[in-house]
Amino acid sequence: MFSFKMLLFWGLLVCTAVFLASLGGCGGGGSSAGSPPPPPPTQKIQHVVVIFQENRTPDNLFHDPILIQRGADIQNYGVNSKGQKITLMPTSLITDYDPGHGHGSFVKMYDNGKMDGADKVDVTCNPGAKGCPPPNPQFMYVDNSTGLVDPYFQLAEQYTFGDRMFQTNQGPSFPAHQYIISGTSAPSVGSDLFVADNPLGGANPFEHAGCIAPPEETVMLIDPSGVESQKMYPCFDHPTLTDMLNTAN
Repeated sequence: MFSFKMLLFWGLLVCTAVFLASLGGCGGGGSSAGSPPPPPPTQKIQHVVVIFQENRTPDNLFHDPILIQRGADIQNYGVNSKGQKITLMPTSLITDYDPGHGHGSFVKMYDNGKMDGADKVDVTCNPGAKGCPPPNPQFMYVDNSTGLVDPYFQLAEQYTFGDRMFQTNQGPSFPAHQYIISGTSAPSVGSDLFVADNPLGGANPFEHAGCIAPPEETVMLIDPSGVESQKMYPCFDHPTLTDMLNTAN
C-alpha cells in the first residue's frame, strides 16, 4: 500500500499548487480577501518549490474527513490476491517495518492489472523490532490523532489533489527521482529502456549514485515488455526540469 504511486503524485501536487498560486488561479475560484494581487504578466517566476512525500498512497496518508466529504477516492479497505477485502488498520507515520519498493514488488502488486497483490509484497522489519510485522502490514493507514500529518491535509484541501494518479515508474526511489526531475527514467533521449530499481554495487550506492557513483555501481533497466533485461552505470543524459527553467526566457 505504501510504495507505488505517491512519489510522483506529491511532486505534481505541490508543483501544481505553487504554479497555480503564482498565477493567482488556484483554490476555490478566486483570491480571498486580503490576498496579494497576481503578478503583472511581465513579471517572471523567480522560485519554484517542489515538495514530495515518498512511498505513500492516498489511502495510506489521507484519511481526512474534509477530503472524504468532498468525494476524494479514499478507501477504508484493500483487496488481497484471494479476493478478500482487508480493512485498513491505523499505524504511526514511522513504523518498524517496510514493504518492498523494488520492481519485483511492483510486479507482485500489479498482478497483471488486477492491482490485488499487496499481500504478496515482502515486508522487512528493523532489527530488534517486536511484534513485527503486524497482521496485514501492507493494509495500513496513518493515524493522525496527534495531528502529525495535518500539513499534508492542508495542502491537499487547498490545492490540487491527485487521488487517482499513479506514478509512471515501476520501482523504488532512484527511478522515481528521475521522473520527478525529468518525466522519464530512460538513460538517454529516444531509448526504449527505463530504470527499474535502485543502484547496486559500490561502497554506498545510496550516497554515491548517478554520475558520481563508483565505477562498479550498476542499475537494472526494463525493456518495453517490462522485463529487467539489462544493466548499466547509473549516469544518464536526458533533459530535466532545471534545464528547461534555466533556458526559459
